[in-house]
Amino acid sequence: MNKADVYQGGSFQRSNRGIYKKPRLSTTLSKQINSLVSSTQSDNEDEEDADESRDMEETHQGRFEINENVLDDDKFNALVNSEVENPKNVREVYAPKKGHTRVGKRLVRMIEQNIEETDLQEVQKLNEQNDRIERFLESPESDMVIVPRPSKLRKKALSLRQKDRFEETLAVRLRYMEKFGIPAILFADELREKVKKHLPIVNSVLTGERTSRFYHKAREVFQSSKNAVLSTKELRRLDLNQFTAGYYGMRRQMLVSVDVTNAYEERMKKMSSKTLKWWGVRDFAQYVLAPELLSALCCEEMGLTIHEAWDVMEDTTEFGRLVADRDPLEPFEMVAEERALQSLGLDDRFSSKTYRVHNFGQDKQRQNQKQGVSSSGHETRLT
Repeated sequence: MNKADVYQGGSFQRSNRGIYKKPRLSTTLSKQINSLVSSTQSDNEDEEDADESRDMEETHQGRFEINENVLDDDKFNALVNSEVENPKNVREVYAPKKGHTRVGKRLVRMIEQNIEETDLQEVQKLNEQNDRIERFLESPESDMVIVPRPSKLRKKALSLRQKDRFEETLAVRLRYMEKFGIPAILFADELREKVKKHLPIVNSVLTGERTSRFYHKAREVFQSSKNAVLSTKELRRLDLNQFTAGYYGMRRQMLVSVDVTNAYEERMKKMSSKTLKWWGVRDFAQYVLAPELLSALCCEEMGLTIHEAWDVMEDTTEFGRLVADRDPLEPFEMVAEERALQSLGLDDRFSSKTYRVHNFGQDKQRQNQKQGVSSSGHETRLT
């Protein structure tokens, strides 16, 4: 029998709608609760009234007391409007927010700085005044000694090093040209054009038909090594002067090695030479084949035999390192060289251009002929 459940015995009983209902309280208990709630509400209302009156007092504090019986409507409205437009007691004052940027867990505030135009003008005047004082102190009329700025000292030291470099290059250039009659140093395009007709020598060296001093030295290094291939550490320990094309310098030697690699790389990879495999195609082209080609060019330029050319290559490595490698490789590099010479106050004796247009090889030949010594000078091509 499904009948409604009611509250009995201090517990909920199920109603006929399946919903639990609140238990009914006794009349006496209900009156006590209502009395307590009423007293609490009245206390709260009193406190709220007190707060409102306090707020009204704070709001109207400092304002004009208005007597509506004395003022007419026009004066009353004017007084109210003036107080609204110019309040004396303002609780909230607007202030622009400060910009900030959050970085990590910290808050970095970016404070704007107002720099007046007059401040910038004052700074500029101070800088100009300092410059005038320095110019006066540096002038011959001043007996005072000042210490230059660090930046000026660095520039001066750099200029001195650059000047020493030009002087060293000139001394080595003149000494080797006088002793060996070295021809003019070629630009990159001139060098590659002259070497091109000697490229068939590479085939002769690879097949063993042509004797090569550089190949012989490369094989000795390979045979004395315990490594399977040439390592970078072992290459650094080598005396590369034995694998340098003398007065041509390493820059021009590397340029020739690129042409050799482009022309013979595939063929060298297929060869079974243990020396070639140990050195690797690129290093073999740079330290063996390129100096051999330049030795053949030396024979052409100076009229020497191959053995004499090998000796010249070995004896002129200092010239190649300190002169040829510093001389311009391309014509456009001449502009920077001339500008540097002008800034240092150096004359044409220090310019590489002077030794490209003058026939030093022929001068050496004439000098040797006067002394009764046969020499084979070669005329330098003009640029």
